Amino acid sequence: MRWRSWDTDIQIPNTVQGQITLLFKQLRNDFGMNLVVSVISHLTLTPPGGINVEELCEAVSMDDEVLKEVFRWHETPDLMVPPLLVIEIIGRLEPYLSHRRVDDLETRCWLWEAAEVEFLTKSRMEK
Repeated sequence: MRWRSWDTDIQIPNTVQGQITLLFKQLRNDFGMNLVVSVISHLTLTPPGGINVEELCEAVSMDDEVLKEVFRWHETPDLMVPPLLVIEIIGRLEPYLSHRRVDDLETRCWLWEAAEVEFLTKSRMEK
């Protein structure tokens, strides 16, 4: 969707890891570094049952850097990351997520190996 027919400098990664890394880069550009890192890190570190959207919003809202980034111009009284932002990020990650039902809640978990390399290794976090 980001490519136009007249673009000539398009380089499509030829590995799954490369494509997921490109997706992470696009997400960081669209939603902000701290929010994306927090959402993806929580998805990655979630227990095998997964996490639902409400829990994910609460978890990312505990990070002061995320709150500063999200509420740059306006703060809400409850200082919770708007669920729509989290839902939008999850929507972009949808092809890589699996859905489960745990305790009558729909949870999501995913192929965490790519995110572990991108967000949870020390060398990547220093960049």
